[in-house]
Amino acid sequence: MLKILDENSKIKNLEVIWYFEEDDEDHYETGQFFEEKLERTKFIYVCLSEARNQNFLVA
Repeated sequence: MLKILDENSKIKNLEVIWYFEEDDEDHYETGQFFEEKLERTKFIYVCLSEARNQNFLVA
């Protein structure tokens, strides 16, 4: 699905907010893998423990 969105020329900007647990390196690395494969998609990485400490609620 991300690849289809990334390749859609009608979409000007595409951002993915990638949430991960601090101790889940595999999940973080999966986000990095997707980021490498998707040319036009910007990834923003959010560590859940840091988000909770800053009262940044995740839906």
